Amino acid sequence: MSSTYEPVHCDSKECKILPDDQYDGGCVNGGQCGYAVQYDDGRNTTGVYSSDTLTLAPGVVVVRNFRFGCGYNQSKQFDMYDGLLGLGGAPESLAVQTSATYGGAFSYCLPAVSRGTGFLALGAPRSNSTASGGFSFTPMSRIPEVATFYKVTITGISVGGKRLLIPVSAFSGGMIIDSGTTITSLPYTANKALQSAFRAAMASYPLRRDGPLETCYNLTGHSNVVVPRVALTFTGGATIELNVPNGVLVELDGTGPDGSTGVLGSLNQRTFEVLYDAGRGIIGFRSGAC
Repeated sequence: MSSTYEPVHCDSKECKILPDDQYDGGCVNGGQCGYAVQYDDGRNTTGVYSSDTLTLAPGVVVVRNFRFGCGYNQSKQFDMYDGLLGLGGAPESLAVQTSATYGGAFSYCLPAVSRGTGFLALGAPRSNSTASGGFSFTPMSRIPEVATFYKVTITGISVGGKRLLIPVSAFSGGMIIDSGTTITSLPYTANKALQSAFRAAMASYPLRRDGPLETCYNLTGHSNVVVPRVALTFTGGATIELNVPNGVLVELDGTGPDGSTGVLGSLNQRTFEVLYDAGRGIIGFRSGAC
C-alpha cells in the first residue's frame, strides 16, 4: 500500500462533482466515495474514488493528490488491463488535473507495431523548440454534454492522391479523436466513397468477404503489397496521410448517417504525434514521430 494513498471522502467536493450519469457518487465502505462507470460496449468498473502521488518520470513529472478510480469490480474485458489513463476533457482526467502546470496540453505517439516504442508528453512544445516544427493544426471543438471528447472536422478524403467526391455536409457532425477506440468510423456516404476507391486500388488482391470489416484482404503469397495512400484533410487545411508501413491499416467502419459524429481510432493514429492543446483550441498532427 502506498504511504500517500487516501480514499476520497463521499462528502468532499471532489466526490460531489462526479457526473451523475457515469458515477454513483455515493458513500461506500464507511464514508469512502464510490464510483461506477458503464461504457457503451458493455464494459464496466466500480470501486472507490481515491487520491495518491503519481510519478510519471522521477523528479520530472510528479502529480500530488492525483485522483483516480481504484476499481474493485470489473467486467471481464477490464480484467485484462492494469488500468486506463484518462486524457479527456473531464475533470477526472490527467490532462485536466495537471492543467495548472501544463495548460491542459499533451501529446502522444502510438507505435506502428505493438513491440515498438511510443511516448506520452505533458505540455505543448515550446515555439522555439525543434519538436514544435512539423505539426499540421486544425481547430478543436467540444461536445458540451460529453466533456471528455475532443472533436475535429474532416473536409475531404483522398485515395492515391485523388480527392473523393464527398459532400462537405457528410462530415458536419465532426470526428472524435479517440485513442481508446481501435477502428475509425465515418458517416455512411464518406465510408462508401472511401470503400469503393480503396477496393478499386486493391483490386489485385483477394478480398476477405468473411472478415468483420469492409477492407480486409487475404495477402497470402503476396510478398510485395502496394497499398494506396489515404489522406484525411481537416478544417484549416491540415492533411495527414495514413501511411503506416506494417500492412493494410485503412479499415474504416461506416454505420452512421451523414452528419453523424465519426471517430478517428487508434489504428489510424499510429506513428503520428497527436497534440491536444486545449488552451489554444487546436489539435496538431506530426507524422513519423515514433
